[in-house]
Amino acid sequence: MNFRVRKPFVYLMLATVLMGGAVAAGRYMDAFKLKEVHITPAKLYTNEKVLKHEIGMNMLTLPLDRITEKILAEADVYRVDIDFRLPGTLVIQLNNVKPLALLLARDGRTLYCLDNNGVVYKHDYETYGLDYPIITGINDYKLHGRIRDTRVTPLLEQLIKVQNTDMDSYLAVSTIDLSDADKVILYIEGLPFMVLTDAGSLHKSLTKLKIFMMGHNHDLTKIKQLDLRTDGLIIAVN
Repeated sequence: MNFRVRKPFVYLMLATVLMGGAVAAGRYMDAFKLKEVHITPAKLYTNEKVLKHEIGMNMLTLPLDRITEKILAEADVYRVDIDFRLPGTLVIQLNNVKPLALLLARDGRTLYCLDNNGVVYKHDYETYGLDYPIITGINDYKLHGRIRDTRVTPLLEQLIKVQNTDMDSYLAVSTIDLSDADKVILYIEGLPFMVLTDAGSLHKSLTKLKIFMMGHNHDLTKIKQLDLRTDGLIIAVN
């Protein structure tokens, strides 16, 4: 038995497919058409100042470099992160830098923040507070630049590890002193003595310190410093 499709039916099917494709393509393109801009925190830069002429454009063709340069030039902003949220929304985050640690400046008063990569930024006290270890003893740094001291990278890697595995220990570290090239000096909340370690051994040292404190019943006030730099050995100096 032969089945024959008449030409008008074929044309109708083809037209339906094309119309469906056109509708789908229209919806797809409409999803990328810029309709609104969200800027956070809004107090740093208002929506009216940015993208005046770009509303209605395809977001994939927006001049993001020019937008970033414009914001950096006109506002008290040092970092701009731009992302897309469909349908039709551009999300701009300003100064989105959460500290891993704070850096005490050369003047002994100002605190900057250090991100995971060791880049120095202004610290947003209102947003992020002060619950971070404070690194001291670093004099060679540049705002918005990476610290060149070779101890900082392994130290921050260790801090990330401590933060991810033992938040209590991370929060207990009040100060990390790098003024001595031969050792890293830790000051821990609640302990009357300093703790000596190496930049690449911070996580291990804090674990050793916790074990030491759990098994130590003597008067801790007699200890001046605890040296944890030697594997399998804890040296207490009275």
